[in-house]
Amino acid sequence: TLVEIPARRVGAVRFSGTADDGRLAAHEDALRGWLTRHGEKCLEAEPEYAFYNSPMIPPPLRRVEVLLPLG
Repeated sequence: TLVEIPARRVGAVRFSGTADDGRLAAHEDALRGWLTRHGEKCLEAEPEYAFYNSPMIPPPLRRVEVLLPLG
């Protein structure tokens, strides 16, 4: 099912490899720091995670993103 959502601004960081809890948290912290240093304000919301590949894809070729909504 496709669902239309309203336009919004997000900060995103992309990385490859496995997406365990530790790596997701580390990339989220790095993204929050980068956004703060560049004058962007993150909303008090949970991060979103985007996983683009099948588990059959080798980890170095997988694409993962951490998304933070901006205010």
